[in-house]
Amino acid sequence: MLTFSENPCKVEVLKKHILSLLLLAILVKILYAVAGYYWLPSQDKGLNQLLQLQQRNDSEWYKQIAVNGYPRVNNSRELGYTDSNTVKQSSWAFFPLYPAVNRATMELFSCSYDAAATATGFLFSLLLFVGFYLLARSRLDDAKAAFQATSIFILFPFHYYFSMHYTESLYLMLLIYAFLCIEWRQYAVLFVLLFLLPLSRPNGLVVALPLFVFMLEKEGILHGFRLKIIALFQWEFIKKALPFLAIPLAWILFAGYQHALTGEYFAFSKAQAGWNKKFMFPLLSLFREGDWRMQFNSTYTVVAMLLSIYLYRRSRGSEQIYLWLGLLLPLLAGSVVSMPRYISTLFPLFVLPFASGALTRPVFVGIALCSAALQLLTFYFWVTGDWFSY
Repeated sequence: MLTFSENPCKVEVLKKHILSLLLLAILVKILYAVAGYYWLPSQDKGLNQLLQLQQRNDSEWYKQIAVNGYPRVNNSRELGYTDSNTVKQSSWAFFPLYPAVNRATMELFSCSYDAAATATGFLFSLLLFVGFYLLARSRLDDAKAAFQATSIFILFPFHYYFSMHYTESLYLMLLIYAFLCIEWRQYAVLFVLLFLLPLSRPNGLVVALPLFVFMLEKEGILHGFRLKIIALFQWEFIKKALPFLAIPLAWILFAGYQHALTGEYFAFSKAQAGWNKKFMFPLLSLFREGDWRMQFNSTYTVVAMLLSIYLYRRSRGSEQIYLWLGLLLPLLAGSVVSMPRYISTLFPLFVLPFASGALTRPVFVGIALCSAALQLLTFYFWVTGDWFSY
């Protein structure tokens, strides 16, 4: 558990690192704006276009929900389908928390959606990077290694998603602070975070498992594969586990809302048909599509799997559960579309490589520069609207 109350030097290091990381994150966001403005067609260059630079691909669905709300549906087929000649998609495929936050920001400050989403995305991403550093600092017990891990995380290819009008920064921010609340035993705040997580995106529900396992590990109830079953039924532990009731509570409320407007308790699931998602054994989703984008995504996913296996001895059970849920669940839909985006939220992949200590300065600088260059390269596809950036 992080505690700096008796060590002023550690407090100063903490402040210095956080300020440096915030500055790095802001500089990266400025780089996005400069590069994006340069890559935009000449007729599209202006302040509005610059704000809308973060609004690509499925971002438009979140904007539609924030501005117009979810549509009432009288026929479940209207939720989404894919036929040989027709594709029907609907906003019910997307979860409500992110558009609700942006709608509240629009009304509170009387601003446009683009301005609201830019402001909330800026805030969420900075809070995410601070939380990532705090979690890495606690996990590694090495301030320098935590700083390096967070810097690489900010600069890593595809991690521009955390600054776009997507749910990645909000979702991962909530999740990381949920881990920190368990670390710090802040159970009242944990209840709020666990209530919000299932409303942010579908896997906000399944992450209850690695979070609960992490609590077992922190409470000394789970050591490797050894579980103290009797301790699970002791009142002291039950009180600490009560915040996890927030997850089914949020899910029940959202299911009721879906049913009220569509007649379906799982409207979001049926809406996935509009994106041609079909259940499949996860590994069969790899390398089944010939386009170079999908071949790259399959390769990227396999590399992430191999890294997860390599990091097994350095990881806790909760971290391995989180990694494999994050890798395999998206593949159940039969496609590797968006896998680099999903992998960006698998934070143990970016923390555990530093478990053996900080890198030497030349190695760290080299990796950071390469990561920044590759992230800028992948960001080009976002700016140009190429579906490689989905």
